[in-house]
Amino acid sequence: MELMNEITIEALNKVAKDFAEIGRCTVNLIVPFMEQVSKTTSILLTDNKKILHLALHHSKARVRKKNSNRIIREIGRYGRR
Repeated sequence: MELMNEITIEALNKVAKDFAEIGRCTVNLIVPFMEQVSKTTSILLTDNKKILHLALHHSKARVRKKNSNRIIREIGRYGRR
């Protein structure tokens, strides 16, 4: 009886490790894709090229975030072009 419990525990641990690995692989695939989708969406939906350039290429994260939020507000305010 005790041997069966140890085998079950080992099997469950292996399954848990496999699921964790699947999760990590999925995240590693989806995150770069979503970043590319958000950049493409910003490019297509904004007319202000200066804000777009600052949001994508500025050296400071604070400025990139500020300009990304400006793009989001502009899209929300005016919708699509």
